[in-house]
Amino acid sequence: MSEGLPKGLLKTMRERVPLIITHWDADGVITASLLLSWLNSPSDAKVVVPPFTFSWGRDFLDVVEAESRERGYLAVLDLAVPGGTLDLVWARVKKTMVVIDHHVQPELPRRPAIVYINPARKGDPGGRWPSAAHVLSSILGYWKDPLLLAASIVGDLGPEARASLVYQDYMAKAGLHPVNDFWIAEDCANLIDAASIMGRRDVLEVLPKRLSLEENPCEIILKDGLLHSLRAKAEGELEELLSSAKPEHATDDVLVFMLKGEGRHASRLARRLAKKYKDKIVVVIYKSLVTGKIRGYARSYSPHAPPLVMAAERLRSLGYPAGGKYQTGNNVVALEAPKGVSEEKVLEDLLNSLKVLGVRA
Repeated sequence: MSEGLPKGLLKTMRERVPLIITHWDADGVITASLLLSWLNSPSDAKVVVPPFTFSWGRDFLDVVEAESRERGYLAVLDLAVPGGTLDLVWARVKKTMVVIDHHVQPELPRRPAIVYINPARKGDPGGRWPSAAHVLSSILGYWKDPLLLAASIVGDLGPEARASLVYQDYMAKAGLHPVNDFWIAEDCANLIDAASIMGRRDVLEVLPKRLSLEENPCEIILKDGLLHSLRAKAEGELEELLSSAKPEHATDDVLVFMLKGEGRHASRLARRLAKKYKDKIVVVIYKSLVTGKIRGYARSYSPHAPPLVMAAERLRSLGYPAGGKYQTGNNVVALEAPKGVSEEKVLEDLLNSLKVLGVRA
C-alpha cells in the first residue's frame, strides 16, 4: 500500500502534528486512534468530529481552519467526502491533507497537496478493504492492537464480518477465535457506536486519544460506564423502533420504512431490517430528534440486488450528500436530506434513483 505514496510522506506524517477529522462511527474512532498511536508526538494532535453531516458548512470549516493553524497537516479519515469539499477545505487551511477512506467515491480532489488514499473508491466486491482502519494499517505497516482493528470491521459489517478474511486475520493476530470470540469485537464496536447514536460528539472526540494510550484499548471500552449507559439507551430505543416498524410501501423488489426517534438509528435500522427481509431492498427514511436531520438508506443482502451505491451519483446531482459501499456483506447507498427537504421528498428521490438501476420501486 505504501509504494504509491509521495516520497517521504510517511516520515512527514509521523513527525508532524496533525489535525484529525474523522467519521463518527467505530471505524472512524479506531482509525484516528491508530494514527495517534503511530505518531512520534501525539499529545498536541487534535481530533475533530463533524456535526454528523457530510455537508460541511461555514461554522465547521471555521473550526477546521482555526484548529489547523498550529498543526502540520490534516488527516481526513473514513468520511466519504467528495473531492470538491476536500478542495474547499484545502483552500481554507493551505496545508498538506492526507485522506484515508474505503467508500465508493467518483469525485477526486484536484489540489496536488491533497494525498487521496482509497483502494475501494471504485468498489470493493471482494471485501479486501472492509474498514478505513485496515486501509491505514496497510499504509503504515503497523497495528497496535489487532482486536481493535477487528472491531473496526465489525462496526462496518456487523455479523457479516465473521466471513471477512481480513477480520479473521486480525482476530488470529489477537489470539482469538473469529466466531467464538466475535462478541468481544462486537461489544467493542457497539459501545463506541453508542456514543455516535446518542449524538455525543464530545465523547467521540476524546476516545481516540484515550484508546491510543492503552495497551488493551478494547478492555478499556468494555469497562466504560458512560458507554454502557449510552448503549443501553440506544439499544432500548432501537428495539422499540424495530418492533413497531411496518412497511409504508412495498413492491416486488423494495420495502419502505418511514421512522423517527431520538437517537441516530438510521444505519442500524436499515441493517437490521435488511437482514429480516433478505430477498428485498430495504429503504429506510429516518429522522433523528437529537440532530433534527433526515437520512435515507437503501440496503440489501439479496444476491440479486444491483450495486446500490450506483444510485449515489444521481442523488448527488439532486443536491444530496450521498455515498455508499459495494462489497461482500455491504451493499448500501445512504444520503442526507438538505435543510428544508421533507421525508416524503427524500423517499421520492431515493426511489426514483433506484429505478434508474432497474429496481422495481
